[in-house]
Amino acid sequence: MLEIRLLGSFEVRRDGETVEIPSRPSQSLLAHLALNTGVRLRREKLAGLLWPDSDETKARRQLRQALWRLRKSIGDEYILADKITIGFNPDTNYILDVDVIKDDAAWSRAKDEVIMNIADYAGELLPGFYDDWVIFERERLRAVFELQMQLLLNRLLEDQRWADALRCGECWIARGEVPEPAYRAVMIAHHGLKDASRVSEVYQRCTDALRDELGVDPSAETRLLFERLLKEDKALETPPSTPRHNLRHPLTSFIGREDELNQIRERLGDPSCHLLSLNGPGGIGKTRLALQVAHELLHDFTHGVFFVPLAHLSSGELLPSTIADEIGFSFYDGEELRTQLLNSLQEKEMLLVMDNLEHLLEEVIFLSEILDASPGIKILATSRERLNLSGEWNIEISGLPYPKRAKIEKFEEYDAVQLFLNRARMISPSYVPSEEERRSIARICQLVEGTPLAIELSSAWIQSLTCEEIAEAIKENLDFLTSSLRDVPERQRSLRASFNHSWDLLSDEEREILQKLVVFRGGFSREAAKTIAGASLSTLSSLLDKSLLRMADRDRYEIHPLLLQFIDEEFRKSPEERQLIQGLHSRYFSEFLHERTGRMRGARQDDALIQVGTEIENIRPALQWLVRQEAVEELGKALDVLRVLYDVRGWYQEGEQTFSKVIECFEGTLPPLDNCDADDVKFLGRAFASHAWFCHRLGHREMATASLQRSLQIAHKFGLKDIEADSVDTHAIIALRQGEYQQAERLFQESLAIWRDLGNIWWQAAELSCLTHVARSLGSLREAKHFSEDALTMFRESGSQWGIAGALNARGTIARELGEYERAEQCHQEALEISREIGYKYGIARASLGLGQVAFQLEDFDQAVDHCQVSLVTFTELGKRIEIPTVLTVLGNIHANQGEFIEAKKRFRDALEIALDIKSSPEILRALVGLAPLLAREGEEKKAIQVLKFVLIQPEIKPSDQVKADRLHNELVSELPDEEIVAEVESLEGMDLSEVAKMILTHRSKK
Repeated sequence: MLEIRLLGSFEVRRDGETVEIPSRPSQSLLAHLALNTGVRLRREKLAGLLWPDSDETKARRQLRQALWRLRKSIGDEYILADKITIGFNPDTNYILDVDVIKDDAAWSRAKDEVIMNIADYAGELLPGFYDDWVIFERERLRAVFELQMQLLLNRLLEDQRWADALRCGECWIARGEVPEPAYRAVMIAHHGLKDASRVSEVYQRCTDALRDELGVDPSAETRLLFERLLKEDKALETPPSTPRHNLRHPLTSFIGREDELNQIRERLGDPSCHLLSLNGPGGIGKTRLALQVAHELLHDFTHGVFFVPLAHLSSGELLPSTIADEIGFSFYDGEELRTQLLNSLQEKEMLLVMDNLEHLLEEVIFLSEILDASPGIKILATSRERLNLSGEWNIEISGLPYPKRAKIEKFEEYDAVQLFLNRARMISPSYVPSEEERRSIARICQLVEGTPLAIELSSAWIQSLTCEEIAEAIKENLDFLTSSLRDVPERQRSLRASFNHSWDLLSDEEREILQKLVVFRGGFSREAAKTIAGASLSTLSSLLDKSLLRMADRDRYEIHPLLLQFIDEEFRKSPEERQLIQGLHSRYFSEFLHERTGRMRGARQDDALIQVGTEIENIRPALQWLVRQEAVEELGKALDVLRVLYDVRGWYQEGEQTFSKVIECFEGTLPPLDNCDADDVKFLGRAFASHAWFCHRLGHREMATASLQRSLQIAHKFGLKDIEADSVDTHAIIALRQGEYQQAERLFQESLAIWRDLGNIWWQAAELSCLTHVARSLGSLREAKHFSEDALTMFRESGSQWGIAGALNARGTIARELGEYERAEQCHQEALEISREIGYKYGIARASLGLGQVAFQLEDFDQAVDHCQVSLVTFTELGKRIEIPTVLTVLGNIHANQGEFIEAKKRFRDALEIALDIKSSPEILRALVGLAPLLAREGEEKKAIQVLKFVLIQPEIKPSDQVKADRLHNELVSELPDEEIVAEVESLEGMDLSEVAKMILTHRSKK
């Protein structure tokens, strides 16, 4: 193992022992090669870069000497060298500290190894080295470090890891710069630790540093944050300094477009503009421009800015689930998905960047529905064509400004030229064009009409060709396109010319690999590219250098949609090879899903969901191909993971459609059941059970029942016990949701017995959790306690973290209802810590609600409000409207107990309205019980008794609400004559629950 440290000092260790590299040139050579791992650098370029003051002959001799010394010090295997090029071998066993700075996942997820070694990563690159290339790399890494630190601090603040945020923020400040984001993060962390004096101290340090170093005062953002923190008496969940967003930080700098940026900002700032479309041909830079605007407007939208990529979306039906996924909204059952999403966006002030809409024009009416329902939403869309929606504003995007005359003045002030030079210097940092090259660069920009993607493709060849050769090749391709291919749109010809030029210069192997890579959608990992397309790291690096691939994330690549189209046209010339690669792609992702089956219900479920979610755009076409090919075995491998994925993400409609197609495929390949054996039908039975589940989630009860019957028929006929248990469990949950508690209890016990016989720990824990819920609903708290303890034990044994969190919350709720408040608090607190650790937001919301309810019982009302507010905000962010009425009624009870009756009434009425909207009978009844004593207090005693009497005869009322309603009813009845009570009750005969709820909402009190 070779360890190379370039940050803070130059140090090399091999197998733990220090390696001496005595000469500075050899150190510089190793550093430069390591920073460009996988890239084969031409010897003359390398010599000129490292010895710029020597003539070429002397510089190349010095390079040979340095290379010889380097090989002698570290070994030959780490260096790839021939007569023309030198490179660092990426396939060797090595560690480079700089690589950690570039690892987006490690920083954005705040991995412990990053935090523990943060001081090392904050060190200067190669201190004491003053070569031009080092200074350039040092500045580039500084920018990357600052970006990663911002991501890291945001995550730490979101997770309330105050101590870690302090450590990392102070480390950033200690670098000797004046990073305001770091000062803001440190202020928030001290605020989270309830240390107000330190908040003021940090702000003063920031002010002094800015005035001493830059002669300026803190920005408005820093000043307003400080003022807000001073005003707050208590710290709830302190938000990060950056609003919610999902924007990835581009790996390349943004060049020019100032006029367009100003125009977009102006129009989005216009109150009458809610839908703005950026239109223009592919490759013109619409996406990059939209992303730049999104980053600049982060602080202008209270509920965040979200990028919704649509280029690889196969159907407009997936629009709601795609948007929901990007904004972090989770669907629930019982309501149509579009309606749920529209409801969740109603009160939001948010910017949605909808990218690449041109292939979904028939379905974009959904965007109008969003804007109609949500006045605070603005949409910035990119499309090659206008959307033709009412209220659409349009900006046409064209190429970057470029020199249009032979005599070039102010050469580098043109955006197109700046882009060419910027990208060229990413490949060759010391590149300075000669006068002749400047004319050729201008010619290139003219030929491609300032198209950014074409400029990037052209500049990628700067190490292999002269600028004059690049320009001539583009001109030849352009002449051919103009004269021969009339069907090529005129505005695409310059880009096609650049692509054709790049295509022609590729090796046969590179062309073959690139064609195979078009099978991917939504990007691909290095492992997938190697397995499916046979792409080595060096080939991927070469294609990346030529701008034919781009990095989507660390170890993840993507192809620009328009280049994908061009390459696919080439690949379609080989239909047999294309079919073969599609098969490899589909089987790879079938196995990919199968390998994650165990993790989906275990300790690593969170990671598995992220991995599968990342590949969903590859998984969807893979499933479609497998269905068309009737590949039963490969489809069967994917079923279990797909069911969990669709359920957890709330993609019920996609789940129903997918399993319906799978069933159709299976039935089309099987003979009659009497001629089958168990192996033939095991996947079919499981598919029917899963189909039944998603039909139930969508409220299609008849379809759910029919699929359940088919699943049970197959399970019984062939003795498939796991499928039988799955089907019985699904039936039980349906019964539970319909309030048929006795039947649900019988079915859960039946399913539990089967899972015990099969020895499946996770499913036993799941059934016990369901039995806990049933026992609570029936008022059997002691039995519920027993079930919850058994469920918790088994979830711990299975390692399922979210299962443990759910069982702890259930156990805490039961403890509270039994009056065991200390035990309840312990359970909810542990559930909260686990949920935070794995990023399980639903668990955070449930645990916070539980802690709020315990605090309420202990009459710690301030703490109760704090916890409930966290729960309310989190459930609202998740779009879990079905949970919100419960939180609102708890808040209503807290306010009522403090004598804040106006606020209490508002909370109860809000709860009642939402419960009525989502048709949740238990929550309607709970809100009515909360409102009844307020009616009585307003002089409406008879109306209050009327409501309570009605509530008490409803079968859906929860036992705890029934006890409270009965107590309130008896207290009020004792103050009225019997004949008046009977008259009031009779007036509700014939009304249903929703009618009573609406009557209360429209009722006006006497006081």
